[in-house]
Amino acid sequence: MALVLLASSCGGSDRDKAGGESGEQRVVLTLANLDRDRANIDSADFVAAVEHLSSGKIRIEVKFGWRSTQPTERAEQSAVDDVRAGKIDLAVIPARVWDRLGVTSFQALLAPFLVDSLELEQRVVTSPLANRMLVGVERLGLVGIALIPGELRYPLGISRSLIGATDYLGATVGVRPSSSAVASMHALGASPATYDSGSISGLDGAELGLVTIAYNRYQEPARALTANVAFWPRAMTVVMNRHAFDALTTRQQDVLRRAAVDAAGPVVARIRHDADTWLNTVCRGNELALVQASRSERAELRRAVAPVYDELERDPLTRELILEIRRLRGHSDADHVRCSTRSAGANADAPALHGRWKATLTRETLRTTGASPGLADALRGSWTIEFEHGRFEIRHDEDGVGAGTYGVDGHSIRFVWDTGVAVQRGEVFVSRWSVYRDRLSFTPIPGRTKLAGLDVEPFIRVR
Repeated sequence: MALVLLASSCGGSDRDKAGGESGEQRVVLTLANLDRDRANIDSADFVAAVEHLSSGKIRIEVKFGWRSTQPTERAEQSAVDDVRAGKIDLAVIPARVWDRLGVTSFQALLAPFLVDSLELEQRVVTSPLANRMLVGVERLGLVGIALIPGELRYPLGISRSLIGATDYLGATVGVRPSSSAVASMHALGASPATYDSGSISGLDGAELGLVTIAYNRYQEPARALTANVAFWPRAMTVVMNRHAFDALTTRQQDVLRRAAVDAAGPVVARIRHDADTWLNTVCRGNELALVQASRSERAELRRAVAPVYDELERDPLTRELILEIRRLRGHSDADHVRCSTRSAGANADAPALHGRWKATLTRETLRTTGASPGLADALRGSWTIEFEHGRFEIRHDEDGVGAGTYGVDGHSIRFVWDTGVAVQRGEVFVSRWSVYRDRLSFTPIPGRTKLAGLDVEPFIRVR
């Protein structure tokens, strides 16, 4: 017992001497969390699982905002150093941090476009693969305790939509500090830029999770979110001071490790709940366009990052883990960000719009609505617009003008372009609409970008 107490003092822990039925001491461990939010999903469910599995005999005191006065990258390094030095028993460290510190065992988890669903992430962190990754921190004198699932990171387009591989060419894309993220952006032809939370100014896009976007209101300056492409997960690790871990009984050590598996389900459920809450707001408020990459575009993205895999798979463990993750993945597809039917708002459909509508615009009518002489000459003629199951197509004098997706929220309609003349892919136009006796009318919404000519004359249903 004296040896246990002596070892405990080296770990910086506060442990009392109250015994239980098993004769074990009641233990208090301290855990550093760099986030200031006391409801943070990085540690809350893990802490709860530890206390439940130990019947309250292991209590974890979370120190929120640890090293929060330092820049993110420095704070992460300092937290690792603090655990090694015994200033704190445990710490929550992003998995992306470790390769900067010479630990490569988590690289498979963060390989681009591999772990692209929460279901797959949960499978990985609760499988034996997690322990094989966590062993990597031992080279730094630490003990890997837990691998905690985190939100998926999606392409958020700011000055442009980030849908296919060509959209990344020449773009400045914000990433959190990570060797894999930097290498992936270079492979896509983009310039990676690391940034601290709270500011994405000056970026063409960024890799971000839905909850992170909501917390920082990043949807306000953004153009579109690519809803069916996930770069990688924001997985977290829990690591422990070696002396503090060795001071625990075998049963207590087992409790800490089992808690990681027990916590994975609640963490994923909370991530889904928080993401759905944000989506309800965004979808109802027309705040951000959700765009979809085609199957061929997603294949192009994967081909573009092939050099990243070539480099990652030079490491035998990483190569083996990538193969195992692919096996766990099977034929499942990436998580798709979707608005629900009840709260879909701007992404809902409207049966009243279904069909083909036609309007003839004259030069004189266009001029009376404020069009310049040149624009009036360009827009005059026969216009056809067709709506069907969330997609639209617009033609002018039988020539294709553009197509894309649409969604309605009451009497507001949002057009998101896939292809079009003089518009960028992912560009958004919003207008009010109404149908009366087979006549479809559009009216501008102040402050919203409108489609020129759409509101000049009512469209008559022709099919």
